[in-house]
Amino acid sequence: MKRALYLACVSVLAVSTASATPPDFTYQGYLQDAGNPATGTYDFRFTLQYDAPMMGLQIIGTPQTKDDLAVTQGVFSVPLDFGATLTNLEYLLKIEVRPGASTGSYTVLTPDTQIKPTPQAQYAEASGFAASIAPNTVGSTQIIDGNVQTPDIGFQAVNADKVDPSTVQLRVSGTCPSGSSINAIEQGGTVTCETDDSGSSITGVTAGTGLSGGGTTGTITLGIANGGVGSAQTNVNQVQVRVNGFCIPGNSIRAIANDGSVTCEADDAGTGTVTSIATGTGLTGGPITSSGTIAIANNGVASAQIFDGTITSTDINTASVQARVNGTCGSGSSISSISATGAVTCEPDDGITSLSQVGTGFPTSSSLSDTTPGAGIGDLSAATGVDGLPLVAFHDSINNDLVVVHCDTIDCVTRTKTVVDSAGVVGLKPRVIIAGSGNFAYPLITYYDQTNSVLKALRCSDLACTTSVSAALTATAGASTHHDVARNANSGFVVTFHDPNAGDLRGVACTNYNACGAAFDIDNSANNVGSGVVIATNFTRYIAYRDTTTNNLLLKVCNAPTTGSGSCGVTRTLDASGAVQDVHDILVTETLLPVVLYQKGGNEFTVSCTATACSSATAPVQVAAPGGSAGAMSVGADGLPLIYLTGTISANYTTTIRCTSALCSTSVVLSSADYFNPVTGRPAMLRSSRDFPILFSRVTDSLAIQICDNRFCSGSSRAR
Repeated sequence: MKRALYLACVSVLAVSTASATPPDFTYQGYLQDAGNPATGTYDFRFTLQYDAPMMGLQIIGTPQTKDDLAVTQGVFSVPLDFGATLTNLEYLLKIEVRPGASTGSYTVLTPDTQIKPTPQAQYAEASGFAASIAPNTVGSTQIIDGNVQTPDIGFQAVNADKVDPSTVQLRVSGTCPSGSSINAIEQGGTVTCETDDSGSSITGVTAGTGLSGGGTTGTITLGIANGGVGSAQTNVNQVQVRVNGFCIPGNSIRAIANDGSVTCEADDAGTGTVTSIATGTGLTGGPITSSGTIAIANNGVASAQIFDGTITSTDINTASVQARVNGTCGSGSSISSISATGAVTCEPDDGITSLSQVGTGFPTSSSLSDTTPGAGIGDLSAATGVDGLPLVAFHDSINNDLVVVHCDTIDCVTRTKTVVDSAGVVGLKPRVIIAGSGNFAYPLITYYDQTNSVLKALRCSDLACTTSVSAALTATAGASTHHDVARNANSGFVVTFHDPNAGDLRGVACTNYNACGAAFDIDNSANNVGSGVVIATNFTRYIAYRDTTTNNLLLKVCNAPTTGSGSCGVTRTLDASGAVQDVHDILVTETLLPVVLYQKGGNEFTVSCTATACSSATAPVQVAAPGGSAGAMSVGADGLPLIYLTGTISANYTTTIRCTSALCSTSVVLSSADYFNPVTGRPAMLRSSRDFPILFSRVTDSLAIQICDNRFCSGSSRAR
């Protein structure tokens, strides 16, 4: 890219002692680079020319090259010597330039600079005198207006005789004595003095209109009085005086004057041509073409018509809408009723004196005599149906059938028993869930068919499961009894099971009892994994199980394991002690984090994830009661886990424990019971519609049901 270089404001300084000018002179110029004053080093080439008549341009002397010439803010100066004596002719100076760091071609600056002769002082060769300015000959006329500056005046060159005192002030030389001040300064620099004004004593200050204060002695204060600023002090161009006018009916105010008066005008008459009024959302009465009434329609005001946050307690009918509950109950009391206005009535908590109370109110063992279709009760599982009543499924260990007992009342005084599957040796390790809504709201039971070495699914056709349909889960062929079941997102269910042949934990997803996909791997590590598997689900599915090779407690976090193992995350090790014996239950609390109950070293422990993906977990904690052969968990009425253990103090005992933190890092014993017979197998714990725990366990060959008399089962219960 070419750079634009320009030359302006040039001058030539030459010194001459004769009519002919010596060949050397100094050239000063002003250079612009790209429209801005140039700064830096530049290479110049100067050529002196003369436009000879009839011959054109003739080069005078030798062209001069000046490399790396400094240019500052556009200004440069350079001595030139073309080696030829110059006369009083007019010459042309050709100038070429390029950046100092460049070795390229020069840029020719146009037009050429004219070098004109300058006035020369001529001296006679035979005389030693030179021309000069005569004394006292430079006057105001010879000085250009405004050109005399401080550097132009020689030391003591201008004195009083040299200035016109009518226009230039002579130096002020006068002074005034103490107590006087300069009153005037004369042309000659002398001064006229006058005596300083002396203040008189203030004898009093009176507060005028709008002010308060004043006085006659000492220091006084003035201020604006309350109400001191009135209409007289108001600038009516900026502050509106109180409006004091009005308009008669049929007229409206058109303008308000500064003084508060008003200008009226007649009301505008309607000029529209409305012929019909229709009624929109929430209104009734239209369309109106002549006259009529528009009103809010019954049920016409919906949520969309109500501005958010505008309805208060004064706007509601407390006979049908509950006012905000504003009462509380003290420690040891609970709300028994809430009034229409939001006030509460409290009552002491049932049977609770402290959370650490050890109850002794459990009766001796009692059984449901009609639940034993032979001589024994095997494994059991329980769930609360959509009717709010418990349903228990268990293995008849004598006839090897699957049996269901439905409590027809909350205390299970009346109940319905049904043998739901008796084809072969079936019903081992049953698991009961309520799978969804509609037909899926009925109980669904998975269990082990030992005759065919496969898991089966049974869907009840009514709430009491008096009729049902079942099918083998063929994808689980060869499975062991270790399995669990949980609801799936599509109102179906997913079963996880231990494959003893491969030593893997696998899963199968079903949309109905007889409609399941292929089995998929959940954990296919080299170790033997998957025994004692339990599932808990609440948005995220947590699967806890035992690694029987290392005897460690493992956990998988799965978003929705319905199609394959890719939906499950990495394997988490919750207990790496190498002493884990069995996994009993898993519970997702109101924190949406899982708590796992398991056996280690003959005692019951809990461990909990502290993050949704279980990237961190609590340390294993032994629960309050020693011992324990099996256990179950449920969320208590306060949102904290409750634990029901069997075989605690001895094989005949059961114990209820309350976790005192959401992750069960601390716990207290609530009650223990001696059944005087061994309590074996996995128990179950439910919450009744009154929030009172219901406990199911196997005592020898009977099914024992304990119905607690309070929300924490802390003192007494009734056996059925």
